[in-house]
Amino acid sequence: MKKLKIKYLIPTAAILFFFSCSSKEEKHHEEKKGTIKTVETAEVQQLQPEKTITIPGELMPWESVEVFSKVKGFIKEMNVDRGSIVYKGDILIVIEAPELKAELAKEYASIEENHAKFIASRATYKRLLQTSKTPGSVSPNELDVALSRMNADSSSMVSSQAAYQQMHEIVNYLVIKAPFDGIIKERNVHPGALVGPEDGKSGHPPLLILDNEKKLRVTVAVPEVYSSEIEKKSTIKFTVSAFPEKVFTASMGRESGSLTEHIRSILIEFDYINTNHELKPGMYAEVSIPIQRTSSTLYVPSTAVVSSTERSFVIKIDKGVAEWVDVKKGNVVDSLTEVFGNIHPGETIILKASEEIRQGDSITSKSNKSL
Repeated sequence: MKKLKIKYLIPTAAILFFFSCSSKEEKHHEEKKGTIKTVETAEVQQLQPEKTITIPGELMPWESVEVFSKVKGFIKEMNVDRGSIVYKGDILIVIEAPELKAELAKEYASIEENHAKFIASRATYKRLLQTSKTPGSVSPNELDVALSRMNADSSSMVSSQAAYQQMHEIVNYLVIKAPFDGIIKERNVHPGALVGPEDGKSGHPPLLILDNEKKLRVTVAVPEVYSSEIEKKSTIKFTVSAFPEKVFTASMGRESGSLTEHIRSILIEFDYINTNHELKPGMYAEVSIPIQRTSSTLYVPSTAVVSSTERSFVIKIDKGVAEWVDVKKGNVVDSLTEVFGNIHPGETIILKASEEIRQGDSITSKSNKSL
């Protein structure tokens, strides 16, 4: 009988202990909920501040071209080398192709031959035409044949002239000239090398690479979040590691107009006048770009925003009661954070918010601070 009493007494004690603890927790929670908390507050304000972001950029030449040969032949003359300064129209390379010059001479001889035939057939037609004025001296058929021959010879002469002009243009490709002012960046061939139009298709390096460095493109990939905040006529400042003590200035040039898919950024080019060739294409730059919203938005102190893995929110005070309001964060300017959500300018929020202040807590402000 004693064993049975022990078995029933233990559960009874556990139940009494559980109800005692629950009663204490409920009492503590009710006391905590009824507490009026004193906090510092701030007002939501509508602002349109300017901010400067710093992102990496790259200096690119204003113009750059890889030079290949249009015709097949051997390098006869190489007039430039790596680092040579050239001007538009300067002869860079001369290619030797005797078969092309022979073909040009052949086309010229064809012009001379067809021209002589045309002169003879035209003279024959004119004589027959003059003779035909005497009735019965020349049959109409003879006159028609002479006219047809003259027209055929004329067509042959024009055709040979076109063929000669075409061949002349091909021969002109034997002389490669600079398309613009610039500096030779690469030279990959020497006199005697066999070159041709198939080089560009087979993966061979270009004969030369020519860059125009008088003006540089400062190319920057601006993240999507800032893509609508850059003014069309903005000026940026940038630095390069080669001259860390100097700050360079460039002006807005152009933008791609769409986001690059794999990096979700918009490519923007700023123009820099590189008159003294101080900066070089390929250099990396730290670019400072001023940005500003096209219209004013809402800002709160950064300490007023509570962020967790699930949500971001501010705590608004409405008639002395705490209210959690979900927001989406935007730009950060100094100690302020841009927010988007169901809040309005002038509303009161807790300056130093935390998850310890619960929804529905009674709040009184110690001091009212504005941004």
